[in-house]
Amino acid sequence: MATTTTTTTTTTPPPLQTSRTLLTTLLHRLSTIPIPTPPPPQPHPHPQDSPHLHPPPPPLPDSTKPLLLTLHSLLPHCLLPALDLLDRGLVERWTPSSPSSSSSSPPEAAWVYYISSSSSSTTKPSGPSTSSSTTTHETRPYTWSCTCANFCIYAFFDDIVHPHHQSHQPHPTAPPPPHQVPPPPQPAPPPPNPKNWTWGGSTLLTPTPTHIPVCKHLLAAVLIEQCPSLFGKHVRERKGVGRAEMAAAAAGLV
Repeated sequence: MATTTTTTTTTTPPPLQTSRTLLTTLLHRLSTIPIPTPPPPQPHPHPQDSPHLHPPPPPLPDSTKPLLLTLHSLLPHCLLPALDLLDRGLVERWTPSSPSSSSSSPPEAAWVYYISSSSSSTTKPSGPSTSSSTTTHETRPYTWSCTCANFCIYAFFDDIVHPHHQSHQPHPTAPPPPHQVPPPPQPAPPPPNPKNWTWGGSTLLTPTPTHIPVCKHLLAAVLIEQCPSLFGKHVRERKGVGRAEMAAAAAGLV
């Protein structure tokens, strides 16, 4: 009597995308959404009553809604404040008059963003409430840095919380222990990106970093650079800035 054997095969599920790859994909898809052309402004019947009235910007396409909601779920503390900075026109981009002569660096490597943030007003016990003060932060998306306190705390969070913690990693030349668990599968490769841009900038060379620091100022600048059709109109340009003025602004003297 013949017996039949059944062979079962197990299918390995595809590896999950890292947050870095997912954010890169979201911003890339946002940049490819076409924006409808706004209708021409209609003349106001009484222009003397509203000399500074401008037509509202056209609404965003419906296809941006699921992408923005996903971006908000990944960055719940940064997206809405970043959009508020863009909506209030607090982002200014400086372009130097003589960029670096290195041909390997893209033009956006020389861009510097100066973003204003207003602190809430405070009330003194012996007097009226003081007016809100404005602080300007220098933000560089290409090198992934910002001078605000939130970015610094997020970037060095592990060192602040665990100042004496040291990772006990085995020596590279030492053989792995016999009970070591095999490494997890490699993350899925990122989708095609014409700009060759990755969330985290050019300085984060680790393929899968543990965390990538971000703040509302940095996210606002990233939205402008990666999705110019959606958010490029919210930036104030300042081109042809000299080296002396750029250095003075970086030192906080401007």
